[in-house]
Amino acid sequence: MRNTLAGLVAAVLLTGCAYPETKQLCSGTQLVETQLYLGMSMPQGTKITESEFAAFLKSDVVSRFPQGFTVFDARGFWRDAQKQKTIAENSKVIFRLHQATMDEDTRINEIIQSFKRRFAQDSVLRTDKVVCAHF
Repeated sequence: MRNTLAGLVAAVLLTGCAYPETKQLCSGTQLVETQLYLGMSMPQGTKITESEFAAFLKSDVVSRFPQGFTVFDARGFWRDAQKQKTIAENSKVIFRLHQATMDEDTRINEIIQSFKRRFAQDSVLRTDKVVCAHF
């Protein structure tokens, strides 16, 4: 994961604030957009309640992202290799815009590990991309 962040930082520095697909200059601030996809079902079929998720946000996310973040509801679909079928699951997505720093990467990874431990999850999907933000 650290190599991914290092590559992202290099991409930010080398692009000169340009949109990769259009090569237009960014007149705003170039940031990293990170999304964490969190499944709301535990392996035994138990659902994570809204109050349990709110407690997780309060104890593990707010302190690591004091500048802010967004959470939205989603419905995820994934292939269960053992059952050979597609599973549908309610999910939460944590959306964060931030500078490309090792400190940010560490905090994001701490949130992922905490969620996996707390709710017996095998994985959390994380995506990162460079964006041009205007405030």
